[in-house]
Amino acid sequence: MLTEISKDNNLQIGSWSMKEIELVLFELSHVNLALEQYESEQIHGIIGADILLATNAVIDYETQSMFLKLQ
Repeated sequence: MLTEISKDNNLQIGSWSMKEIELVLFELSHVNLALEQYESEQIHGIIGADILLATNAVIDYETQSMFLKLQ
């Protein structure tokens, strides 16, 4: 799987943001090809545990929602 590092990025989700962070970029075409065979939606990206932990994220699978607790 092809991966690359992207440096000095700014990430903003709603009113929450992080500046000058590194992102790991993954080639996901093989994953999307497999999902297509099951008539599932494509994946556009992955939110890593570092972001989820930094925002005390809560994922509600029933409503397919994610909440970020801003401090």
